Amino acid sequence: MVKKSKKSKSKRMSLKQKYKIKRKVLEHHRKKRKEERKSGKPKTKDPGLPSQWPFKEELVKEFAWEQQRILAQEKEKKEARKRAREVRRAGAALGRTAARTSRSSMAVDACRGDAPPAAAPPCAAPHGRGPPQRSSPLVLCCRPRLAWRRTMPT
Repeated sequence: MVKKSKKSKSKRMSLKQKYKIKRKVLEHHRKKRKEERKSGKPKTKDPGLPSQWPFKEELVKEFAWEQQRILAQEKEKKEARKRAREVRRAGAALGRTAARTSRSSMAVDACRGDAPPAAAPPCAAPHGRGPPQRSSPLVLCCRPRLAWRRTMPT
């Protein structure tokens, strides 16, 4: 039995294949439009309000107000998406340095005894006797290296 590759298949294609696909899609759409015309289903348009309709002016005003409300909602959603995008971009710009600083400060607080033990494990490095020894890459030592990291501009 042949094993399947875990890597995704490349999406490269020759230009001949690319333009062939485009041409087939255009032909398909053209064929669908032609069949739609031949089927005899007329396109129906919204007739609007008859001129003799009672309270027509009020309805027209109501429709206009509703349309403006919908446009205002769309604009508000667009602004909200824009603000969220800016926040994400700002977070991405600060991402690595902020994450590193927060982990570092948690380790420093744990060594000093300021933070609860659940926040970060206390540092087990022998302070004052050379570089700290880390058991895993995620556990940061506090005193010698972090003081230096905080003074360096990032």
